[in-house]
Amino acid sequence: MEIVVTPSKKFRIKGNDSAVDQISTAFSQSRVEGLLELARQPALRARSSSVSYWYDYASCFMRSFCSFSDTDPLHIPQDKNFFRGQLQSMPLMVGAENISEELLQELWNDLEKFITRISRNFSGGARKYITQEFPSWRDVGKIHFHLAENRQQGTKPFAFLATYSVRIPGKARVQHRPLGVALKKSLSEGDDQYFKQLLIPIHNASKTSGFIRSALNDHAIYRPLYLGSEEAFQFINDIPKCEQAGIICKVPAWWQQGRPPRAKVAVKVGATNEKKSKVGIRQLLDFKYELSIDGRPVAASDLKKIHSADGPLVEIGGRWIEVDPEKISQILSKWDEAVSTVYSEGISFADAMRVIAGFDTVNGASAGLAISEENQQWLEVIAGSAFSSILQRIREPDCYQSEPIGAVLGRYLNGTLRPYQHAGLNWLRAITDLELGGCLADDMGLGKTVQIIALLLIRKHHLKVDGPSLLVVPTSLLGNWQRELAKFAPSLNYKVIHSSFESADKFKKLPPDLNGYDLVITTYGTVVRTKWIRGQLWQIVIADEAQAIKNSKTVQSQLLRSLKAKSKIAMTGTPVENSLGDLWSIFDFSCPGLLGSETLFKETVKRMSGNDGSTDFGPLRKLIAPYILRRKKTDKSVISDLPDKIEMTPYCYLTGRQAELYREEVARLAKALADTDGMKRKGLVLSSLMKFKQICNHPSQYLASHSYDYLLSGKFQKVRELVETISSRSEKVLVFTQFRELTDILAHYLGECFGREGLVIHGGTPAIARQKLVEKFQDPNGPPFFVLSLKAGGTGLNLTEASHVIHFDRWWNPAVEN
Repeated sequence: MEIVVTPSKKFRIKGNDSAVDQISTAFSQSRVEGLLELARQPALRARSSSVSYWYDYASCFMRSFCSFSDTDPLHIPQDKNFFRGQLQSMPLMVGAENISEELLQELWNDLEKFITRISRNFSGGARKYITQEFPSWRDVGKIHFHLAENRQQGTKPFAFLATYSVRIPGKARVQHRPLGVALKKSLSEGDDQYFKQLLIPIHNASKTSGFIRSALNDHAIYRPLYLGSEEAFQFINDIPKCEQAGIICKVPAWWQQGRPPRAKVAVKVGATNEKKSKVGIRQLLDFKYELSIDGRPVAASDLKKIHSADGPLVEIGGRWIEVDPEKISQILSKWDEAVSTVYSEGISFADAMRVIAGFDTVNGASAGLAISEENQQWLEVIAGSAFSSILQRIREPDCYQSEPIGAVLGRYLNGTLRPYQHAGLNWLRAITDLELGGCLADDMGLGKTVQIIALLLIRKHHLKVDGPSLLVVPTSLLGNWQRELAKFAPSLNYKVIHSSFESADKFKKLPPDLNGYDLVITTYGTVVRTKWIRGQLWQIVIADEAQAIKNSKTVQSQLLRSLKAKSKIAMTGTPVENSLGDLWSIFDFSCPGLLGSETLFKETVKRMSGNDGSTDFGPLRKLIAPYILRRKKTDKSVISDLPDKIEMTPYCYLTGRQAELYREEVARLAKALADTDGMKRKGLVLSSLMKFKQICNHPSQYLASHSYDYLLSGKFQKVRELVETISSRSEKVLVFTQFRELTDILAHYLGECFGREGLVIHGGTPAIARQKLVEKFQDPNGPPFFVLSLKAGGTGLNLTEASHVIHFDRWWNPAVEN
């Protein structure tokens, strides 16, 4: 099961069992009802990282609701840091780019309004509502454990108290009373039923928590307890077990995530860099290490306290700090060993980035540190001053304005960059100046092409870079790039290497004279067939529509990743189309070594997913963030003058003939499935899905006949309805199909609908002809429609004259459709 957030911020459920149907039905009612249904079913969180993520989000809300459920008026507070943390820990799942802090806040507010309204109208109030509708949550929030500092007691510096929540008439907020009060009330009234029910979460917690078990057996749970640092630390470690049992735990507000701050070994990477003019991925960085608390060095006067601590908590500067002298010594020893045996000259750029992000491809082995997972908690790696300034230049492209480039663009670029495109150019400048790589992942239509062209102009006319760069594109985009270069940058000299041009056969084995050229343009297929291209050292290699290399196992992907260049840039609006394997392949092209080997990357991602369904992809996000620039058309802070995309799903009825063929094919499939298993069974299902698609398109496509009576297809009739409206408004439309054999049929049909001929592009259309077809369509007085096969025409073509897009048949992956 997968949960996908669409660009319109709706939830779509993928899967094929009864649980999927149940969740999908709930989400079809509303996003809120879907999330609450998830909260009812903890067993589902192991299904996938996306399900786990949204279950955890819904659970955080339910835990807060249960804590405040007797409050009137009900308000379930949550601060910005919570939503920011939720965003940072989000797995890289399909639809993740559509999730923002604003959406998480909006969902929280909608949950609050919905459940408050329902529970208030529920007979018996909020607690009764929880008991009946969410039985697994009925005991959550009844009991609270409080741990506070108690500075008046020298040997017992902490106080612990167990309370229960109760609603007092006339009081607006829930009241907390010591658990001992409930015991006295139970004894005096002779009614122990309520008290036994109240103790259920405590009994559950005592099964796994030694601290609670001891306090319950000694009856100390009913009175205030004064604790030494050892006892307080035992409770701190048991807090997750208590929360699992439904108990709300309160600790000092300044503690981080329920724990006091730690004294850690802080390793600073790239602290100095005076001798080097710049730092690139091939250079080594210096590092130093010291003890720190919250990122600040520990004062010399406090070091003795830490090293001589006889307990896990030490008071430093008026705050209680968690310490472990033994683990700290072990880590310091490991760093001493690493310096002497591995990193006497420094640490590699890729290793530095991984350890700073916490993305450790085998528990420290990627950085030459075999530090156990337990000890990793006592180590933090941070960027030193020199390295920080480098990261800032690529993380915050707006602040990278080291030289005035406006005059260069004004003179050589035939156009004006938008502010976000200037920011993109600055980012491209930063990564290429540092001889790093990156992924320009802007939405289609935001001008990835013009940002690359502006970069090439700056490198030629301002930086005076000598030597050509290489641009690799799908065949369908050769003409598009030629037009854009002629329009925006006529001063750039380029050569096209492709079989459609004379230069391809002429220079198939020997390289041409590239002296004086700024750019060589070729295709993915030509790179595979032409050895000298792979042997050349290029200034920059740019892979347009880089999803072409998302499959790391293909020869095309492997050869593209082997190209030699000072910098590499991947251009794609869909860096994760199917899985995180896509991301690894694209980054292994643009930033070789950054994510480690493919095998170790998969193992690390698997560890991040967790065996219990929990996920924390924050380290991976932090690692790749500087090397990927992603802006969306829907983000008004990026571009505010684009109209919103409106998506419609027109439903088409099957004609009698289509329904008859569909039933026959279903019966044939059912019979065949009864006699097959394994891979043959899967292949049979896939081939049948294709047949069902053909039947729904038109009976003649399924029967391989050529009659194509349009009245026999509900889809053809629906298309006529749609295009008649478009034609009446003198607007243009793109029509996509995955079947090449349908392109001419649709073009003839649409010609009848519009009363004018249109255009067609499919895999057999020559590259030069495609360019002319695009130019025709872009003419305001040109043809009113364009029929395109999805793979041949679905990426990279600038067809801005169209106001409408119709998918005649649906592609299985929404990222490809988008």
